This record gives sequence, C-alpha cells and structure tokens, in this order.
Amino acid sequence: MDLERVQAGVRGTPFMSPHQGSIVYDHIRQARPEMVLEIGTAHGVSAAYMAAALDENGRGHVVTVDRADAPFRPAELLEKLGLADRVTLVRREDSSYNWFLKEQVARQSDEAGNCEPLYDFCYLDAAKNWTIDGLAIFLIEKLLKPGAWLLLDDLGLPLLPLAADLGRPPDMTVVELPDIEDPRHELRELLELRPLVVCNRHRDAYLDRLLDRRHHATSSFVVTARLAVSRGAAGRNIGS
Repeated sequence: MDLERVQAGVRGTPFMSPHQGSIVYDHIRQARPEMVLEIGTAHGVSAAYMAAALDENGRGHVVTVDRADAPFRPAELLEKLGLADRVTLVRREDSSYNWFLKEQVARQSDEAGNCEPLYDFCYLDAAKNWTIDGLAIFLIEKLLKPGAWLLLDDLGLPLLPLAADLGRPPDMTVVELPDIEDPRHELRELLELRPLVVCNRHRDAYLDRLLDRRHHATSSFVVTARLAVSRGAAGRNIGS
C-alpha cells in the first residue's frame, strides 16, 4: 500500500502524525525488514504505517503488543485498510509488556543462554519510564538480529516526568498483581535468562553465578545500567 493511501486511511486517528508516519514508512521501505516488533499499539496508526510499507515491499509481518485493557480498537483500523493479515495483535493480561519480551527471550534461548534473534526492526513507543523501558531495551536487544534497528519514540521527554509537568492530573491506580509479578519472582526469572554480565570500573560481575550457588540462598544487590542516547537521533542501529 502506498504512503498516500495509508495516510488517507488513518487521517484523524491519533497518535502518529503524517510526518512521523512518513519517516517510519520510508525507513521500512528502504531497510526492508521481514519481522517488525512494536511495543505500544494504541489505535494502531503506527502499525498501519509499518504494515503498509511491508505490504508495498511484498513481504514482512508486524507483531504489536499492548495491554488487554487498553481502550483502543486497532483491529478495526487495520481491517478497514486491508492490512490485518500483515499484523499480529498481542494483548497482555499482566501489567507489563516486559513479560512478553522475557518470554520471547526465554523461548529463543538455549540452555547456555544464547538467544536466537527474531526481529529486524523494533518501534518502542510505550511507558516513557526508565524503570520499565530500560529493562525493555535490554530484552529487545537480545531479540534483534545483527544490523537491526531500534526506534525510540518521545526521546525529548524526561525519563521520569511528573504528571503535573505534562499538564495532566496525577492518576493513581491500585491493581492486584499476579503471583508471576512478585518482585522476587521477577528477579529470578530475569537472572535465569543467563548469562547476565554487568560491567563496572573494576571488573565484570557475572550475576548469573549467583544462581549456581545454593538455590534457596537470598542475596541483595542493585544492578545499574547506563544507556547513552543522542537526543538528535531518531533511532539506533543495533550491530552491523
């Protein structure tokens, strides 16, 4: 599907502007990825642009992830445009798309922790919160093929903006987390993706060795990561 047709088809639907859509569309046309991952579906406009570009390329598929309770209907938009067969809509009942990413990494990994990558392009447009998306980037990079692209939306936003800074009143929600999202379980699940190596100034720390000690022993530690992102860049090329 050409750019003009998809722009006309999504006109008036938030949240991606025609200019942003054209940038993503043109990149997909030029890079010609086969498997595309999107984190944050919303109304499905960005998925429509990417699927239209794949359709114009003659091959490729989009996997797009959002919460099951998200108040959007992207399937209707994609059906209207005739692009539904190019897109798999994933809806998660748990509170974080990071569990989807963790499960994909685990499914693609062998016993030694070597992950077979899946995707040629990823568009991360979700929480805009470093606590969540910092981990998402760590997991996504495991799933990206050499030479793949990671596009981060809203790089200009602060990592942990206050609701008042965005002109919105605070929205506090209390939810009951399933057992799988207990913090102790989360930590062990991620460490068991092994190997996990964190570099520091003195030496590398092989955190997965903790799991090779007594399985019932408990440890308290903090893992910090630093990601350098150029504010002028629209995306980041992973490997080459």
